[in-house]
Amino acid sequence: MLPNWLRPHRPRPLLLLIGTYRERLPHVSGQADGVYVLLLERGSLTPLVRSPLHAVPQLRAALNPSWLCCWRDAAGQLFAYVADERTDHGLLFAASVDEHTGELTQLGPPVSAGGAGTCHCAVAPGGRHLLAANYGSGMVIAVERHADGSLGRCASLVQLPPKGVLVNTPIGKCELFIRFPRVNAARQEGAHAHQVLFTPRRPTSHAREGEEAYTVCVPDLGSDVVWALEYEPTASDVLRPSAATAFHGGVLDGGGPRHMALHPDPRVHVAYVAYELTSQVASYAVDPVTGQLTGGPLPPGPVCVLDDTGSIAKTELSAAFGAEGAATRARCGKLVQRPSGGAACCSDADTSVAAIRVSPTGSHVFVSSRVVNGDGAISAISLDEKGRLIPPSACAPVCVASSCGLIPRDFCLTTQVGEGGARSLVALVANQDSGTIFAVPVAGGRKARKVAEIPTPVCLSLAPDKERPCARSRSSPLMVTAAAVASGALITIFVVRAFRAWKQ
Repeated sequence: MLPNWLRPHRPRPLLLLIGTYRERLPHVSGQADGVYVLLLERGSLTPLVRSPLHAVPQLRAALNPSWLCCWRDAAGQLFAYVADERTDHGLLFAASVDEHTGELTQLGPPVSAGGAGTCHCAVAPGGRHLLAANYGSGMVIAVERHADGSLGRCASLVQLPPKGVLVNTPIGKCELFIRFPRVNAARQEGAHAHQVLFTPRRPTSHAREGEEAYTVCVPDLGSDVVWALEYEPTASDVLRPSAATAFHGGVLDGGGPRHMALHPDPRVHVAYVAYELTSQVASYAVDPVTGQLTGGPLPPGPVCVLDDTGSIAKTELSAAFGAEGAATRARCGKLVQRPSGGAACCSDADTSVAAIRVSPTGSHVFVSSRVVNGDGAISAISLDEKGRLIPPSACAPVCVASSCGLIPRDFCLTTQVGEGGARSLVALVANQDSGTIFAVPVAGGRKARKVAEIPTPVCLSLAPDKERPCARSRSSPLMVTAAAVASGALITIFVVRAFRAWKQ
């Protein structure tokens, strides 16, 4: 038997955490029973079923764990944080994660999320706080996070829309007053915080030396605003409302900002906002000093991810489905939208967008669409070198792929390795009403494949990899040379012993 140091290295599997619903609510028919964990083989994305906890519900005390996020501390320990979306009063759960088995161990009792309909949470950079957005009550909360990963007391609570926030107008800055209901009276009867997203900014004068500062961007579906909250972890009140951004009339009025994503290149200061109620995406410049969205949408303005009726134009089907039948090809083929010029918008009676992601290279922004009475879609909008949306045209259409299921509530991007080592970008899609997780190629050339069946999947979170320390920065040249000499000597001894044993 080969010693451990000579055995071929097997990469650690991908860990995929899945949020769900248990309750039957007006917008979802929950059938699950907690949080589910899948271990996936890297490259092929094939589920590994060796763990007894594979696809078994965990953290069953959470009624509707509709959002979760993973966090790895400086020591490499992995934690999971869950937003339990309850209609009366939301809860936040903390758990440690065993990366070998996928087991979740709850850390202490759940803490109050400060409001109703908790729909999103994120750990603050540095790990001192967990922030959460409450859709039902329109509130944002920051709770303390302890060194062992557990959660503590409430550190700050902000009610939207906050009072005294200024907005730029043609006649100068004035206080913003929002009247409800807004354009979409059924969905915009009040403030609805939908996400918390951190953007870096310059520290203020009273920040501690060396302390990083961040702005929290909060898309508010009910107010048609992306609120900016200053986050300072050592302040007495860690969250302070500072500005109302992305507040514009015209084509985006009644759009209902749901989620945001940042360009992956830190030199490109651009954010992308998905408008749920009109199925539009707009890009905004991010001020590196304040961390806020600045001005109106960048050219070419908002782009509709589907056509103006919410239907999907099936103008191109992938030939990869072969003889599997026309029905299957029509459901899971590659689809391309007719160029709309970016001026159209959809009604949420036909379709509504959900998740938004940017490719690791910054070449495309991807959005999932929940189409009424039909399979959903994953749309890809091209970006230029400055991170701006490229206007849809015959040469650069919005490419649309079927999600292969009903109501694609969330998706995450990862790499799939095929035959011959060819790598391709795929979206792992959670189809809420179909109870399926599909791997959908977003760059073409491959066939969509079912990964697993999970009841009412609505959130996907891939565990981040451990950061490997750089040998150049942590070790001196002498240490590196000594290690290389020692390794060579051990290999030589092993080979000599093996040769002698073979001759005997």
